[in-house]
Amino acid sequence: MKKILALALAAVMVLTFAACSGTDQPANDAPASTAPSEDAAPADDATPADEEVDEDGSWTRIKESGKFKVGTEGNWVPFVYNDIEDNDKLKGFEVEVAEQVAAKLGLEPEFNVAKSFDGVLAGLDAGRYDICFVGLNKTYLEGFDKLGQTIPYGRLNTVLVTAQDSDITKWEDLEGRLSGNALTGGYGKIAKKYGATLTDCNLDQAMEMLVTHRIDCSVNSEIAIRRYMDAKPDMAVKINQYYEPEDPTELDTIAAVRVADQSFLNHVNGALQELLDEGVIYELAVKYFGNEVADAVPFYAEHVQK
Repeated sequence: MKKILALALAAVMVLTFAACSGTDQPANDAPASTAPSEDAAPADDATPADEEVDEDGSWTRIKESGKFKVGTEGNWVPFVYNDIEDNDKLKGFEVEVAEQVAAKLGLEPEFNVAKSFDGVLAGLDAGRYDICFVGLNKTYLEGFDKLGQTIPYGRLNTVLVTAQDSDITKWEDLEGRLSGNALTGGYGKIAKKYGATLTDCNLDQAMEMLVTHRIDCSVNSEIAIRRYMDAKPDMAVKINQYYEPEDPTELDTIAAVRVADQSFLNHVNGALQELLDEGVIYELAVKYFGNEVADAVPFYAEHVQK
């Protein structure tokens, strides 16, 4: 009997000791732990769902600067110009598209405005700014291997302009003629395509030189030419021919960026697509070109119907 009592007492002491030294965790539950199991993937392999991919570092660089640096050319109504009646404020379709993209990206737009187009793309290539908004199409980028393009956000009809008394009646008549255009621009390349040589001048200069017969022609946006002719109806110039390329996308409006800045380009494309889908760019086309143009150009109509 004494042995039985002794064993019972020992058992009670063991159970009491275990209860005092144990945890509140039930015996059958695994202890809580933040350590990964042997089968878990290393922490470095995990990528947050909202992490921005920035393999080339361009988006981080520009985002941290807080600036959306834009290269462009002035003196081109209604695309980029200084409004004399509004304290020379920079305005225009291209200006507002750039400002809207900057707002989407949370950046402050900063414009570098050249007096002529020549050198604008070279400035982008050299890194003086991050993007060019100046009514470009892919023709402009020929010869600039380090420059790439955004998605299209518009389309511009291109026209041949001459003096009213010109003997030019078709594009092929440009062979051996002198065209007033930027030496490195897309419009000048079209003139050269038909055999013209170039003299460097902006739109205003070209119109003055046409009526004094110092040049034979100029190639430009139909919208810009019609705006000019409306503002100066006494200028003896006319729209002679429309440019009709085999590939209509040649007339699509794009912005230019450096090929090396692919991450930044992806963000710009995303912002442009949102602006197209929301109808913002169509509204800007109406504001600067008028309903007649905006509704007649299939590109704008296709996006406003979304």
